[in-house]
Amino acid sequence: MKLIILFIIILSNSISSKENYKFTIMGNTLKNSSIELPDKSIFNMFDSKGAFTDNQGNIGDFFGQGVRKTNNKGILIDVNAIVIFKIDNKSSMWGFPTRVESDLEVGAGYFDVFSASGNLKELLGKRCQYGLTVTREKSFVMQGFCK
Repeated sequence: MKLIILFIIILSNSISSKENYKFTIMGNTLKNSSIELPDKSIFNMFDSKGAFTDNQGNIGDFFGQGVRKTNNKGILIDVNAIVIFKIDNKSSMWGFPTRVESDLEVGAGYFDVFSASGNLKELLGKRCQYGLTVTREKSFVMQGFCK
């Protein structure tokens, strides 16, 4: 009986871990240029690059590119960007991020996976939640999960 209970616990943990894909990204902004608009808001173009790891044992490269707009108080009000996760074995995941209104240096949001292949193909169509923190030297750490 104890063996059956142990098996059920292990099986439920295995199923639960497959439901939630978890990732951590560490990276840098490679290019970052801004234009101040007449209302003192900022239009910012960026390219970022880094590495990621996940709870499936994958390690790969991360790329992000896009434009952000902040209001005259530095609060993010709009983002149009793409995020790409790539693993050496030709696996990849692509998403368009959406951020909630927040300080540009720290925030949370989500991206919907519109393309996924290889080891990451089960993430196609999933929504991934994330939190982002930027360091003093403009590196960033992003952690999140997909359901």
